[in-house]
Amino acid sequence: MDSILDSNGLFWWGHEEIPEGLIAPPSSVAGRLTIDGSGVSRLDLVGLLTPVVEAQVALFRQGQPLDQSLTIFGTLSAGKGTVVLGRLRRNGSTMASMGLSVEGFIALDCLLDKNTMRPVGGKRFHSLTVDVSNLGEWFYKDAIHLTPRRGAYRLDVKAPPEVTYKLEGKHITVFHRASPSHEGAYPRSYRSLEIKQYTYLKVRSVKTLSLEEHREEMQLIEDLFILLTGHRVYVPWPSLRGRGKVCTYYYGRTSEIVEPVRLMECWTSWGMVQQSFGNLYDGLRRGIDDWGPGLYLYLGTRRATKLFTENRFMNLVWGLESLHRKTQANKTPDTTRLSAKIERILAQIEQPKDKKWLANKLKNAGEPSLEERLFELFEELPLEVDRDALRAFSKQCADRRNDISHFGGDRHGSYSEFSTRLNVLTRLVIDLYHALLLQRIGLDPSVVKRRFYGGPNSYGYGRLFHELGLTSSMEKRGGGRRPDGRKT
Repeated sequence: MDSILDSNGLFWWGHEEIPEGLIAPPSSVAGRLTIDGSGVSRLDLVGLLTPVVEAQVALFRQGQPLDQSLTIFGTLSAGKGTVVLGRLRRNGSTMASMGLSVEGFIALDCLLDKNTMRPVGGKRFHSLTVDVSNLGEWFYKDAIHLTPRRGAYRLDVKAPPEVTYKLEGKHITVFHRASPSHEGAYPRSYRSLEIKQYTYLKVRSVKTLSLEEHREEMQLIEDLFILLTGHRVYVPWPSLRGRGKVCTYYYGRTSEIVEPVRLMECWTSWGMVQQSFGNLYDGLRRGIDDWGPGLYLYLGTRRATKLFTENRFMNLVWGLESLHRKTQANKTPDTTRLSAKIERILAQIEQPKDKKWLANKLKNAGEPSLEERLFELFEELPLEVDRDALRAFSKQCADRRNDISHFGGDRHGSYSEFSTRLNVLTRLVIDLYHALLLQRIGLDPSVVKRRFYGGPNSYGYGRLFHELGLTSSMEKRGGGRRPDGRKT
């Protein structure tokens, strides 16, 4: 894995004062800092930061996390800036009575400031800015225009206007910048010139936020773009700003290599959601608390690169069931008739133990079945599908879940046939789940509907609907068009 940073420097505990005129306290220790592609920092010191007595005890506590309030400051060689390391744990040490002692640390937080020689403490920042240029096709806002002019070319660079959304407690801004590869003074002519356009998303909070809150904000940004694009998205490291300090924030997370986003494969585009982007952002933020596993079981399935079909399908059905339970949590179904029926049955049992046993078995009899839960969720979507066909599809999903959970697979055929059918089912369930979440966070149902009807993917969905028996109401009556737009 390639390193983000590899530099020598001087390092010391964050609570130590730096004397005037120096860049590090006299107690600082030389060492080497590396940051790997997953954002984890490793510090190898030539000497001991920990006092000798404590270091002797620490030899037996390798890997143990240190107190969360402890930080290590450092100034890097060759003018690479300063760092503040946090969320520390020990990573080996050697004490030598004759020779050099060495000590190592792992840090899950690293604030890198390239513009100062003296690190500044403080772990709270009011704004986060992240480069989302890898979503360039999705934004589809070109700032660079080239026009031929009688043997010459005219180059115009004009960034699209920035857009700001005012939410409760924060402002979200999307802005663009164009930058030439040439640095320094600008002569009038070039042999070659490269100009790139960059797109940024900035989140500015009314109050300062902790590093943990900024990590949660980064997760929310990634999750939102996963939903809006339908692609796995990996957002680069953010820039944090607070109290006159600007730094890049590296933190431990899973490193991913993802394919570039292709507009034709996306669920939406910037043009479709620009007016409602702030509401979608806020809708997802509320959904994290409101839906919990009902959201993350889907996102985890979308992020995973390799899963067996059974694993993927089960995660999706678990997530949909959880989403329905959360949705229905505040709704009290009318179980008056069912309760009366159960009481009549229990009244006919004479043995107290038998009556208690049956009462315990029937206490959840009023709960909707998995088939009913799936049907109610899928019915929220703007699908031109016959209700009976949708109910049969929901039953098919529930039956396959039960086959896997209670019978270890298909009860009537070969595993090959079962796996092939389950794969087809999963392909549609994952997209219906996706559409449901988009609609829940506030995407216009007409945009959701266009994904299945009339868009570039409608033909594929039409064939999938037909294969799974999801006929439209018009098709059932013998007229109209199929879901792929073809005449019946």
